[in-house]
Amino acid sequence: MEHHLKKVHYKKWFFIKSFIISLIILILTCLICTKCFDNMASMAERLYGLSKNDYAKIFNAVFGIWKILVIQFTLIPAIAMGMIEKHIKKHCDE
Repeated sequence: MEHHLKKVHYKKWFFIKSFIISLIILILTCLICTKCFDNMASMAERLYGLSKNDYAKIFNAVFGIWKILVIQFTLIPAIAMGMIEKHIKKHCDE
């Protein structure tokens, strides 16, 4: 049982660290893209014929989906591993 507890513990910390790194990258990228929004929107208008409004919709959709993916694939597994770890510890103590 101790071996399973150790594996779950390491997996939990892997997902927690992965969430923190993903969140930092998401925030930094969002800040940089927000700062350069006008330049990027004008470049998208020239290259792809998108209006500034269309580019803003795409921008919001991409960052919204990215945020959901970070939560779905890093935060939720970390919470689940924490719950599994508590469950294993409870049964080891009995």
